[in-house]
Amino acid sequence: MQLQIEFIHSSKCLWPWRARRFLLQDRPFHAGILITNIGDSIVPPGVSAQNIIIKSADGKDLMETADEIFDISGLAPKKEKVFWLSRKICLSIWGLATINLRINAPAGTTFNLHQKDGANNWSDLTKGTSSGAWLNFFYVRSRSENTQTIFNSLLFFIAIISIIATIWSSYYFPNKLWKQQNKEALTQNITKLGQNRIYGAQRFYFDIRDRENAATTGDAWNSYMRATIEWNEANILNPMFLESYFGDKEGRADYENQVIPLFTKLHEDLLSLRKNGATNKDINGEIENVRAAFNRFISKLLNI
Repeated sequence: MQLQIEFIHSSKCLWPWRARRFLLQDRPFHAGILITNIGDSIVPPGVSAQNIIIKSADGKDLMETADEIFDISGLAPKKEKVFWLSRKICLSIWGLATINLRINAPAGTTFNLHQKDGANNWSDLTKGTSSGAWLNFFYVRSRSENTQTIFNSLLFFIAIISIIATIWSSYYFPNKLWKQQNKEALTQNITKLGQNRIYGAQRFYFDIRDRENAATTGDAWNSYMRATIEWNEANILNPMFLESYFGDKEGRADYENQVIPLFTKLHEDLLSLRKNGATNKDINGEIENVRAAFNRFISKLLNI
């Protein structure tokens, strides 16, 4: 028969995981033992754990005893049983303490006892024939030590939060500033290109309307076409930049679905006017519609 015995405890605590890890001076706790059959045979009848004693390991005046007898008869191999003391234990001392008990078994029963300390591997502790003592050490934190630990944990938590905040802010704010600067630069670029094209279109239309000479009209058309070429070249990338900086709904979609079609329609009508020298279209009205729609688009970008 081989038994592994582990001292277990639980107490009320603000952080539940600490309640199972640490015992605190003057804080009541539930004490118990976890017994596991690590042998290959069933524990025979008449085997029990009793005479539990908790006391200071360094000579302090403390002793807690329990009269319970825990029957472990019939415990199958690789199975375990948990036994809790009926009353809570409250230790007025701090430092190293011990818990020990005795395993009673019928005469002639041979058994080995092993202890387990937390996550550590079990190790051979006691071998006996009818009665064997089991002992385990544990530590009780003093109130001042616990306060210092909590304070240190709080400082550690604050330090971690500060580090995270520093890392986050070092990325977030420069990135936000960079994005805002790019938004402003893109808005200025689109504004300049659009206004140049609108101005060129209006100048050419007025020259045709006012029957200016061919040189003046040709110069106006060439100026308009330069603005149009610059506009078209910029539009290779500008829709992508609008989507990146402003979002598809507010930026690129409005630009491609509202602004560009108006400029395209105006351009087609200007080409027709240049070719035919006259048109029944309200070119000036078209120019004003393009100007109004373009200004609304730019105002929207400035407010995003």
